[in-house]
Amino acid sequence: MSLIHISKKLGLIFGAGVLLAAAGSVVAQDSPNDEWQEWQKAKREAAREHREYLNNPKKGNYLDWRSAQRDANREYDEYLLALEVSRRYPKGSRYWAVAESDVRDEYDEWKAAQREAAREYAEYRSHPTRDNYEGWIDAKADVQREYVEYRAAVNANKPVAKRKVKRVVYYYE
Repeated sequence: MSLIHISKKLGLIFGAGVLLAAAGSVVAQDSPNDEWQEWQKAKREAAREHREYLNNPKKGNYLDWRSAQRDANREYDEYLLALEVSRRYPKGSRYWAVAESDVRDEYDEWKAAQREAAREYAEYRSHPTRDNYEGWIDAKADVQREYVEYRAAVNANKPVAKRKVKRVVYYYE
């Protein structure tokens, strides 16, 4: 019995350590200078991949180069966002912001989950097996989770006590 309590305590300590490490890495990424350095690193990587593609024009090298370009563009967007947040909410400010792109991304993920649930339901209706039913139920759970994440992103600046999540009801034809 004491072995179970020890493992629970170790699990709690480990979980707290992971949580603190994650929070530390998020706080470390707030600086526009850090984001600028990551953007420059991504630009250098994209240039390296481009040189590699020019020296050996294969499809794989082309795809690597395009992927590196997308990464560099994403890092640039994160850099611009860090600049905007640092100007709008200077250090020491008690306010924090959720980027508009985060809200848009959460909305897109919620809508994609709804489309997936509709596909799973259609598959279950056409072939009513246990696996298809479980896939549909899992997809519905994903839709609800994505909706909660979307609403949390929308209401991020509101106090926690005032947040309410309405029950989501889905109708399938």
